[in-house]
Amino acid sequence: MQRGTLQDNFVTDIFLRISNINRYSTVDDLVLDMHAGRIDVAFLDYPVGKITLVDSGVNDYKLVGDMITEPEEYFGEGFGIAFRSRDNSLVNDFNEALMTIKSNGVYDAIYERYFK
Repeated sequence: MQRGTLQDNFVTDIFLRISNINRYSTVDDLVLDMHAGRIDVAFLDYPVGKITLVDSGVNDYKLVGDMITEPEEYFGEGFGIAFRSRDNSLVNDFNEALMTIKSNGVYDAIYERYFK
């Protein structure tokens, strides 16, 4: 997994005693080792893993198991978006747009396409 990520913390705490864990500075380095056959499994954010491995067309990679979103102490309550404290107008515009796409079903369609 990529060093310093939520996945790193989770895998280290849960699997350190029963597996060899390779940590990478970048996802690109992880992908290179996966392509070269030096690692067997990658544990990444779903969109990153899907784009860089599953949809890469390089090898026949596949997703296995269910998406892991718990325990909350590792993965939090959901998505987060950060704004600079001085961007109040942008925050208001963003929140208004988010409420609009949640109410008209667009948010659910985007979530289903990219995160399900």
